[in-house]
Amino acid sequence: MEMLDRTINDPLLLGGSGFVGSALIRYLYREGVPMQALQNRGLLPDHFGIKIHRGGLENFPWAQLEASPPSVIFHVARMAGKNEKDRQKAAQRNAVANRRLLNWMEKQADPPLLIFASGTLVYGSCGDAAVKEDAPLRPISFQRAYHQAEKPILEAQQAGTLPITIVRPGWIYGPGSQWFEAFYERPLLRQKRIPVFDKGQNWLSLLHVADAAGMMWHLAKHAPAGYVFNLWNGPPILQRDFADRLAEKTGARLISKSRRWLRWRYDAALAEAFSFSLKADTLYPDVWASYQARYPSVEHWLRERYP
Repeated sequence: MEMLDRTINDPLLLGGSGFVGSALIRYLYREGVPMQALQNRGLLPDHFGIKIHRGGLENFPWAQLEASPPSVIFHVARMAGKNEKDRQKAAQRNAVANRRLLNWMEKQADPPLLIFASGTLVYGSCGDAAVKEDAPLRPISFQRAYHQAEKPILEAQQAGTLPITIVRPGWIYGPGSQWFEAFYERPLLRQKRIPVFDKGQNWLSLLHVADAAGMMWHLAKHAPAGYVFNLWNGPPILQRDFADRLAEKTGARLISKSRRWLRWRYDAALAEAFSFSLKADTLYPDVWASYQARYPSVEHWLRERYP
């Protein structure tokens, strides 16, 4: 793959008040990149010099951007739902909103590059197999619903009508990570316990949120459009080994939590997510040769968080 050196002007961020979006704001600010963001709910940090557009994906008049067109749009926004029915409704609304964005892009003489964040749950649980970007899509867990919202973007990319890059991060950890804080740190703080879910023999492909942001920026700057990229750092790790390392760092004890318990306590989608096994790999190792990871593996972060 031939690497590029794009000039990026006023990148637009969709989903700036979320977990990954906030990390992108901090990353671009440190890089000295002026940015703009679409704000619907929540509060974006006001000390980063962000140009704010008010509105949501469903109703924003995209023509407003033509006065100061972005050369790149980072799309990390997603309407979520608390249960399967809500997720299906949110996905339908998301799909319509994504089509609106694509329709506007198609009308531009020089459409912006779209960097769209999906997730590795679209591959399904793959056991011990290494999974590259050409693997078949078999969405499970939350992605059963959310993949419906992504289909318009995936189809537009496959058609080659617009410059689109799709990223599929693994399990993203770091400050503000809901899955890590809810399922590991809270039991640690309250009970001095680290859970092992469904025997813990599933592979986790992990990625720090700072590197999720850095890798997306790296792709925007240097990778040609039209590709899908898996995002993760360091060798995949078994969930049981991940829990063991947390226990060693914190002095906590392990506690087993069955898949049945997860279904009873939460729902089937979450139980499936914590049993999901994926060893991320890539078709494009050369793309990452010039990328310097802030956290090359989860061990680097664990040493920092639990010194």
